[in-house]
Amino acid sequence: MLLNTIIRTRMFPVVLMLAPLFMVLRSIGLVDTKLGLALAYSAVLLPSFIWILKAFIDRVPRELDEAAVLDGASTIATMIRVIIPLAVPGLAAAGLFTAAGAWNEFLFALMFTTSQGSRTWPVGLQLMVGDFQLPWGMIAAGGVLSTLPVLVIFIVGRRLLARVLAVDRGSDL
Repeated sequence: MLLNTIIRTRMFPVVLMLAPLFMVLRSIGLVDTKLGLALAYSAVLLPSFIWILKAFIDRVPRELDEAAVLDGASTIATMIRVIIPLAVPGLAAAGLFTAAGAWNEFLFALMFTTSQGSRTWPVGLQLMVGDFQLPWGMIAAGGVLSTLPVLVIFIVGRRLLARVLAVDRGSDL
């Protein structure tokens, strides 16, 4: 029931959440702050993160939970010592996709930020476009530079995921 409600939030376009999120952030004084932007990104990206992670946690055999309980482990100890180590590939995959989604997000950053200090990279690129000039060289350079962090994250993350999955299968990389 709860998971269906979470996935239903992804059915609606993100644009529909702009006005309510703006009103909430304004009422708590977080408009034009990095914390407010992080909260807005969390509201949008959390359902995807939960569903990716759910698929990995469902793969953990139920017998391991039961064995940990029989050995005297508490619920939190079972989670920390059994389930989370087995779900590391899922945490890494969900983290990679969430980080890439937050890095590339444009609409919330444009609507919720106004000062130079809180703007994100994509908004800064868009603001380079002037009324009577279009600095193609700077925009192209900024576009290339904006892909580098995501590229590095996925290269490092791919190696991490491959290493973790190889350990799970019992082979060496």
